[in-house]
Formats: sequence, structure tokens, C-alpha cells
Amino acid sequence: MNDQSVVDATRRAESAATTVLTFSNSRDVATQAVDRVRTFELPVPDDTVSITGKLIGYASSHRDRHNPHTGDFAARGEKCSACRWFECRIFRVDPRHSRGNNYAVHTQGPSLVPGEFVKCRIAFAQTGYEVIELLTVRQSNSVFLPAASSRAIAQAAGLDRDIETAYINRAVA
Repeated sequence: MNDQSVVDATRRAESAATTVLTFSNSRDVATQAVDRVRTFELPVPDDTVSITGKLIGYASSHRDRHNPHTGDFAARGEKCSACRWFECRIFRVDPRHSRGNNYAVHTQGPSLVPGEFVKCRIAFAQTGYEVIELLTVRQSNSVFLPAASSRAIAQAAGLDRDIETAYINRAVA
């Protein structure tokens, strides 16, 4: 095998092991890649971030049926989990690519409403406790884990001992 053949074979192997997360395939990616080391291309504002590791937790608040609303889409301030929803992914970062962070938490808020955009962010954590803190919401006098975040953490707890310990000992519900 010559040098070019090795390069081509390496590129094909790397390409096959990379999963690009897009708005249209986000739920499919979640079901195909749980607990397998892969490289994920994750959207963040105006860019993408590559994560190599295992997807250990995923949940979504998406629903197939619309809540009643006056137009084709929910108006600003109206809740409809078929029009706009929240998705949460927790990754166990491959130690060879960790840069000191064991976990990556990717959240996004997709929307089908014309004129709205997908809100997304990625944050990194060293411990399971930090993962829970990253997903904890503080509004007014309330501190809570949204349902989708709680489900993603519960799924990750079944695959990762550090997150399991943090999940069992969490102070928020």
C-alpha cells in the first residue's frame, strides 16, 4: 500500500467515524450513537465544535402533536413543543481528546417558527456534579432541572459512575 492509499484509507475511516449533528438529524443521531466512541460535529453559534467521545445521555422535549394555537405556529410566548423545543446531550469525552474536561454538555433549542433560529451552546465539565450544575436552571426564586435535562442525566447515570454518583446526590429535582 502506498502513502496516498494510507492517507485515503485514513480519511475514509475518520469520515465514517464522524457524526455531523444538524437540525434535521438531531433525533436520529441520538439513537444511533449512544455509548459508542465517535467524533461529533456540534453546532454552536456561528460555528461547529468537534467532540470525540461517547454520547451517554440524550433527551428532548419535542412532541409530535401541536398545542392549540391560533396560527400555523405558536406565537412568541406561546408554548408548543412541536413548534419549538429543547434538546440536551451529554458526552463522555475521549481521554485522548479531553484537554482536562471529562464531559461536554450540548444544548439546543430548535424552532420551526419562521423567523426564529436554533439556540445552542456547548459547555465542558470535569465532574458529574458540574454536568448537573450546567443543566440546572435558576429562575426568580426557583432552582430546578428541566425534564429533558433530568432524563439525559438519568440516561448518562446508567453509563457513567461519576454522573451516577452526582445524580443520586443532587440537591435539585
